[in-house]
Amino acid sequence: GGKSLDSKVDDGTGKIWLDDIRCKGNELTLANCNSTGWGVHNCDHQEDVGIECFNTYASDGDLRLISKRLEVFYNGVWGTVCNDGFDDIDAQVACKQFGYNGGKSLDSKVDDGTGQIWLDDIGCKGNELTLANCSSSGWGVQDCDHDEDVGIECFNTNDGFIYLSNGVLNIIYNKTMGTVCDDSFDNVDAQVACRQLGYK
Repeated sequence: GGKSLDSKVDDGTGKIWLDDIRCKGNELTLANCNSTGWGVHNCDHQEDVGIECFNTYASDGDLRLISKRLEVFYNGVWGTVCNDGFDDIDAQVACKQFGYNGGKSLDSKVDDGTGQIWLDDIGCKGNELTLANCSSSGWGVQDCDHDEDVGIECFNTNDGFIYLSNGVLNIIYNKTMGTVCDDSFDNVDAQVACRQLGYK
């Protein structure tokens, strides 16, 4: 799910790509919604839209990023992933699961998590659809501490790709990041964006 924060976020920078967005609610991406067109707007960055996304439910194997720290959901609990053997190929599989077309491992250069450590010794081939499909030592089988929690950085250069930065909705067009104006942007539009970001 998701909701619009209107322009109650920090001002963005750079291009403003979309304005007057009107989604029906069934679109797969924000770029599929009606708007004034790429780069056509009457806004400034004080009108940059923010959204808040949330999962109404999570399933085993779902992933999330907490300040670049990778976490995985299993048996009703979110937990971390250990960095033993975790490389860029594993990060790319995780990033594909988020909808990105690239990614890299940050090793354990992220804040330590707490609670359960779910996965260790992950070894992806690169063609897996989810991180849970990769080989590992098994759910909860690990010999790690939270100072070994892995982080990843994901990226994408495809037109229409969106991401959140401090709540500000950013969108890629012509390999350039820009923002979305809050004119006409409502909760239906936010829900389409959040679904595109992988939220349920």
